[in-house]
Amino acid sequence: MEENLKVEREKIQENKSLKEVESLHNKYIRRQEELDNDLRVCKDKFKEFERQDVKYREDLKHMKQKIKKLEEKIEK
Repeated sequence: MEENLKVEREKIQENKSLKEVESLHNKYIRRQEELDNDLRVCKDKFKEFERQDVKYREDLKHMKQKIKKLEEKIEK
């Protein structure tokens, strides 16, 4: 009888520690999901930034060409 009681107490202790571990695990899972979402948002923002960068570089290149043509035209 006493042995059974001891075994049951150990099971209860294990259950408590298991619940603590599960709780901690769930906390880390939620944090990981938050970080994944943040990363996804940052990647999207960076893609948009790169698109703008390419556009501005192309615009600058085009403007420089126009300036060069105009300067050549003025010299003639």
